Amino acid sequence: MALNFRVETQGSLQILFLNGDVDENADFSKISLNPGGALAIDLKGIRHLNSLGLRNWLFWSKTLKYPDGLVLRNCPNAVMNQINILSGFLPMHAIVESLEVPFWCESCGHRFSYMAQRSKDYMEATTDEAAKVLMSFHQKCPACSAEADADILPQKHFRFLKM
Repeated sequence: MALNFRVETQGSLQILFLNGDVDENADFSKISLNPGGALAIDLKGIRHLNSLGLRNWLFWSKTLKYPDGLVLRNCPNAVMNQINILSGFLPMHAIVESLEVPFWCESCGHRFSYMAQRSKDYMEATTDEAAKVLMSFHQKCPACSAEADADILPQKHFRFLKM
């Protein structure tokens, strides 16, 4: 599925919605953003990433300069894998505002996701405190009500916090 995008503006905040595959056909140069202010990149619609698409992302993301903040939101599991293994995928000074945590219920086999939120479910390190993950890795299965477990290794999924 080709990478599509749309930009919305809310005051001084631009929101870039990406949808599709980040692959060799992903052309980030077609994205027209106003410089300055703040930028939120909503990645919920990203389905797949490959090495050539990642190269295109890295070149493009290095050009992003937003003095009032740069955030990545609604990061799917595929994006989190890249954030945690590919140096530079998370642009300099960017924060991860929200991220998907996949869950699996052993009782019924149901898979579902929880969207973890910065400050509520995890926190970056500060000068006074170490980074920490506050969310539970056990949740009630919406299909059968049994206890489901996070289908991740927390220390790897939250590596971007540099715990």
